[in-house]
Amino acid sequence: MRFDQVAFGCRLKETRKVRGLTQEQLAAVVNMSTVHLGNIELGKRGISIDLLLELSDALDVSMRFWKSLINF
Repeated sequence: MRFDQVAFGCRLKETRKVRGLTQEQLAAVVNMSTVHLGNIELGKRGISIDLLLELSDALDVSMRFWKSLINF
């Protein structure tokens, strides 16, 4: 299984913006620093499944929304 961090980061940033959230707002909702969130959006950091679940919940998307970014 391979996780495309860069593609995930792009999709995360795009989804956050569509939802009208700033990095500061989303970071506060999932209890992380804006620096960490920014690094995830740039594809410099991976994420845990727990964080993926929290982000999905915060952005009101299903786990299937991210499925194309995980290659089996």
